[in-house]
Amino acid sequence: MWRAGAQEVSFHYGCARWAETNVLQPLETSPTMSEPVFILALTIAAATIVLVAKSLAGALAGRGASRSELAQIKQRLEQHAAALEDAQTTLTDQSTQLAELHERLDFAERLLAQARDRPALGAGEKRG
Repeated sequence: MWRAGAQEVSFHYGCARWAETNVLQPLETSPTMSEPVFILALTIAAATIVLVAKSLAGALAGRGASRSELAQIKQRLEQHAAALEDAQTTLTDQSTQLAELHERLDFAERLLAQARDRPALGAGEKRG
């Protein structure tokens, strides 16, 4: 005998009975989409289709950027590249200055530490 759920099924007779009670049951109804959700989904799908169609139509019609617009974009790009180069140069200079200042600060701290440590040591013993 086999067990299927809570029913015992013998191999010969039970298979048909099991199939009758378990497999041939009516399917449960799946939850349906509410009307506002359906309308929202339909609106989003329609808007997407319209936008894609407009993009394709514009591409097929050749309504790309004109030569003058491309020249303006190229000029702005070159200006931005020059400004970026200047900013990088300035940043490099400031980084170098900061490193030099850090070295000077370390040197000054060492001098101050030496000046503080000398009187604390005292005169010391004379060798003779």
